[in-house]
Amino acid sequence: MAEWLKAIVSKAIMSKGIGGSNTSLSAILRQGFGWQASIFFKLSCHSKGLMIIQCQSSCIVMQPVRQLLLALNFVPADCQERVGMAFVFPLDRQYDNALDQLSLMERVPEMQMLGITSQWRVNRWLSWLAKGVVRQLGNQTLTFTHYAAADEPTRIFINVLAEQMAEGALIVLPGGATVLDDFVMPLSAIEQRLAEFLAISGDQLTSEQLAWLTSAGELCAIRANYWQAQAIYEKLKDAGYALGHQGLGLVHRFYGNFLAAEYCFEKAREQYCNDNNVLGYIKSSYAQALLHLRFHVMADRSLSVAAVCIATSYEWLKKASLASPENEYAHMLIDAAEGLYQYRQDNLTEALALCEAIFRQLMLLSGSDRRQYVYVFTLTNKARVLRALARHDEAVLLFKEAATLDPKMSFWWIEWVQSLLDLGHHQQAIEIAKEGLLFHHDCPLLQQLALKAAQLAAADTCGEAAL
Repeated sequence: MAEWLKAIVSKAIMSKGIGGSNTSLSAILRQGFGWQASIFFKLSCHSKGLMIIQCQSSCIVMQPVRQLLLALNFVPADCQERVGMAFVFPLDRQYDNALDQLSLMERVPEMQMLGITSQWRVNRWLSWLAKGVVRQLGNQTLTFTHYAAADEPTRIFINVLAEQMAEGALIVLPGGATVLDDFVMPLSAIEQRLAEFLAISGDQLTSEQLAWLTSAGELCAIRANYWQAQAIYEKLKDAGYALGHQGLGLVHRFYGNFLAAEYCFEKAREQYCNDNNVLGYIKSSYAQALLHLRFHVMADRSLSVAAVCIATSYEWLKKASLASPENEYAHMLIDAAEGLYQYRQDNLTEALALCEAIFRQLMLLSGSDRRQYVYVFTLTNKARVLRALARHDEAVLLFKEAATLDPKMSFWWIEWVQSLLDLGHHQQAIEIAKEGLLFHHDCPLLQQLALKAAQLAAADTCGEAAL
């Protein structure tokens, strides 16, 4: 290593009093350094066998990762790596076709705006991208300095990257010497526009700028980049847009801040009511109801709040004159929430009837990814109700159909295997788990179920031998 570079690394370590130049990622993380929302890492040095990335402020998130990709001249090798690029560059439409190859739950835009994205999805997508980064890094050692300033998605990426790199190949330093102060991270034209609009006070934005930010926020949400979406929805909220509150509700639900999410959905409902926006009111009511039916801890749940959200949504839809197919989809959305409400009340016959009502409405609509997703989702809802009614054979068939129609969604395989285990069909559960793992080898829950099925099957064999 060049002497000047040794001095930089040495100074960075001594400034924080941490270990040696091979300080591990886990050791750094245990220091508990805070993070700031707007940073990026710039390329400080790129010599043979060594790459150093340093941080600097920006309103565009994940700049450290973006700078790393730029330094590597990264070219995604497959669809999965392109999906990871779509997360890092959410406003770049060249990655649309990669998202089209994902499961229905991940690719149908309308579903993402209901807040179904999970943190696990983000980790998975970034692990796909990390695989390509490791390939292109080769034998180089990668050092991130000023890690204390890293934003959350950058930290997630560094974590998944560390899992795929050899020991000692990734070094993370909380601080570091500053070099190349005049370096400016290049932004695309659309990113420059976003940065420009985010710098304008909300009450000074024009209707055209607000419309552009609305589309940009939706793109970020569709691509699961809720950290970038948060900055956009904050701006829309400041501009007096109900969508700003609703979008922030989705952001907080994604983060797991469910009480903050409820506050945002409640504010959105109030504003949509004042604006007489039927679809907005129904979607924010659905989101608030789901908090009480699924996401809140038990102490914070209130079935009565969910019931009010559902009942008022039915009333609003009845008074509205929505065109097809939005009218049907809005009705099915409320029916789905009502079905879950009845399920939570152990009114299983009513929950089953609501699933059948949704199937009847779907028959009136032409084929599309959106229609197919609602069909598959309703299949699994019906299967859960049947399982609660101890009609396990029927539930297995519905989960099988869901996994067949949407094999790239791991949840359906998990439910299918679990239902087979409920029936005591341990050997069949092993076979289905193996098939599912061909699509989802990185799904911990499916791996655990496969192991459980194998253990139960082995116990069955031992029991038979004993007889």
